[in-house]
Amino acid sequence: MNLVKIFPFHFQQYDFQRIEEVRRGQTSRECVVCLENDARYAILTNCGHIFCCSCIIGYWRHSASIITPVNCPTCRAPVSMILPLNWSFEVERENAENPNEHQENNIALNDYNRRFSTERPWMDYVRDLPVLIPYIIRNIFDPTGNGIVLVFRIRMAIILLAMSLYLISPLDIIPEGVHGFFGLMDDLLICLIVFIYIASAVRDFMAHRGEILH
Repeated sequence: MNLVKIFPFHFQQYDFQRIEEVRRGQTSRECVVCLENDARYAILTNCGHIFCCSCIIGYWRHSASIITPVNCPTCRAPVSMILPLNWSFEVERENAENPNEHQENNIALNDYNRRFSTERPWMDYVRDLPVLIPYIIRNIFDPTGNGIVLVFRIRMAIILLAMSLYLISPLDIIPEGVHGFFGLMDDLLICLIVFIYIASAVRDFMAHRGEILH
C-alpha cells in the first residue's frame, strides 16, 4: 500500500524520491552538512534524509532555538525523530582518538528523541509511515537491530504477521466478493491502523531508548 499516493496532500514537504530509496534500501549515505560521502554514525530523519549524527545534532544546537525540532537541512521539514543506521559497523572502525564516540552519539540521539519524538499530532504518524515501516521491517531481520531491542522487534514482527494473515484470510468484515471495491476498504483501514500503531510504538521506543538500553 503506497501511502504517499493515497495521501499526497499530507506529504508535501517530503522528498518522494528519497522516501522511495529508503523503502528499497538504496539510500545514499552522503551527509549534506559536512559533505562526507559516507556519513559518520549515520542517522535517518523522519523525512527520509541521512546525516552524520554529530552534524544534525550540531546543526540543531546552533539553530534559532534548541527547544524546538530542527528543520531538515535538505527539505526544511521539522525533524521530530532521528533513527540510527548500521551503528554496529561504526564501532568496528571507531577512531582511536575518540574511543567514546559511540557513547557520545548514543547520548545525543537519545536526548534529541526524548525531547521531540513523543506527543506528536496523529497526522505526523501518517507522514512517518513511508520511512518508518521500511526501517522497522529491515531491522526486524537485522541481527544488530540498530539498538532496537529483540523483544520490541519480535513484537513488531508478530503484529505485521497478524496483519498479513488477516489480509490473506477469506474471512473479512466486508467480503470483497460481495461488495467489490468497498470490500477492500476494511483491509485498507486495518493496514492503516496497524501502520499508525507501529509508527507510534517506534516513536515511543526511540523517546525512551536511553532508559530501555540501560
